[in-house]
Amino acid sequence: MVISKLIELNKEKDKNKSQILDVVHLALYRIQDKLNSTIPQKKDDINSFIIKHKKYIECIKSGKIFIIPNGELEHFFKASTIDYLNITQKDKLFEAERDFIMKMDDAELIKKEYNDLMPLLTESVPHIKVDIINHIKFAVVDWIQKVQNAVARNEVKNVQSLKANARVNYSTYNQILECKDEDFTLNPDETFKCTIYLKSSVIGEEKQITFSDKTTPRNFNIE
Repeated sequence: MVISKLIELNKEKDKNKSQILDVVHLALYRIQDKLNSTIPQKKDDINSFIIKHKKYIECIKSGKIFIIPNGELEHFFKASTIDYLNITQKDKLFEAERDFIMKMDDAELIKKEYNDLMPLLTESVPHIKVDIINHIKFAVVDWIQKVQNAVARNEVKNVQSLKANARVNYSTYNQILECKDEDFTLNPDETFKCTIYLKSSVIGEEKQITFSDKTTPRNFNIE
């Protein structure tokens, strides 16, 4: 494909100079072994180009600019069959690829399918350490206050009304925590005890937390 495209472009080489350079660039990376065996007298020139080009890319990378060395991003898409020398409608191709990746639930398969891009993506994406427990703590403190207020307002009588109460907003907080049917007890004097479970999918392991009407939210900690 690379050679046939080069022949086609060469018919009007003055007009297609930029495209010819792009195709030659791709050829030097993608069919280097074939070129070395076909034109052995140019082997040193080809190797020299590849080495210099990679050094340029490394220099640019020091400025936090990351370049795919052997083609454009679309050249590595898997969801569509692409003539990578005649790419059109890049936005639609990108959207199709994004949807394709989102449907893949196997991390190892993604690494395998995109093994050419993964090292570059790993380098280019900043790695930020997030204290997830601290963020979850504030969400739980907020929810405890909502439960205490709802009980104090006589809006909650049992676990069913707890989960249905708009003030408590259990359906939203249920993304990070769960209150089981037997884990909310309301006494006649309106004191209560509630046990919740922080989900392992959020913090890596399930944690059990118990609070009551006497719990002071600001002093609450996740052990």
